[in-house]
Amino acid sequence: MLDAQWLGVPQQRQRTIFVGVREDLNRDPVHPKPLSYRYSVRDALPWITDARQTEVFNEPDRVFTDTPSPSVTTLGIGAKRNDSVVVEVQTEKRKFTIAELRRICAFPDDFLLLGTYAQQWERLGRAVPPVMMSYVAATVRDEILRKI
Repeated sequence: MLDAQWLGVPQQRQRTIFVGVREDLNRDPVHPKPLSYRYSVRDALPWITDARQTEVFNEPDRVFTDTPSPSVTTLGIGAKRNDSVVVEVQTEKRKFTIAELRRICAFPDDFLLLGTYAQQWERLGRAVPPVMMSYVAATVRDEILRKI
């Protein structure tokens, strides 16, 4: 189980990643080591003055501007629904835009998503963050492939 927040993604996103290695290579499977820094929502979206999750199982609002975002799922952030997160930019309160969600999910700014707002959000929620997978791939390359 790897958590994207420790692999360069401003999101608390856990994924199960299996790494298999053929026995004849005489190498053990490896996973990336956590980075020493976690990127926050503010790092990814410096114009956001406040980000909070509302309606969290009858708990008070959860502010997460200076921490990684809760997990972006197909239903929304924190697995409730798309409208459970309110962000504030100066005095405007609104949901994240798709461009902002792309950054929280560590996709390039120019990555093209098609469909409605809800369909694009769902696709981001299903995806494994590319930055996270780049660390997994680099670890496999450096610790297994280059050592055979």
